Amino acid sequence: YQRRVHGVANQRGTRTERVKLEISEGQPHQAVFICNCEFAFVAVCGKVNSVQLVDCRRVDVRFESLIAAAEVTNCRDVQLEATGLFASCSVDKSHGVHLYTSAACAAAAEVTTCASTGLNWTVQPATIDEDPLEVPLPEQFVTKIVDGRLFTSPVEHAGC
Repeated sequence: YQRRVHGVANQRGTRTERVKLEISEGQPHQAVFICNCEFAFVAVCGKVNSVQLVDCRRVDVRFESLIAAAEVTNCRDVQLEATGLFASCSVDKSHGVHLYTSAACAAAAEVTTCASTGLNWTVQPATIDEDPLEVPLPEQFVTKIVDGRLFTSPVEHAGC
């Protein structure tokens, strides 16, 4: 019997001393579930199916590649760093989520957000001579009916 879910729950560090955990041999059929943690760092080695963060505060997660998705729900001030590839990330009811990816990962990934604020995505450059690209994800949208169909786009703020 091999574990299908690596569970990390109720880990509490402090501002000055974070709890450091490593999932050393993740497998493609396994998921990582991190719940109710605070001031923690979790490193996931190997390609796993998915990573989920639920009810976490000030948690950083570094993972290699995901087959499915990363999910962040009801979290505050968390960071996700992908050193490989993943297809999608969903962020729901969270604040202060920061996503770090490579340029190759950013070209293939998508981020879906719902009821979340303070989201940033940093794309690491392909070469050391370039600067990283950091972009905030939109929080406000405007929806119109155009030719009988819904059309939604981010709110654009005009300068003075």
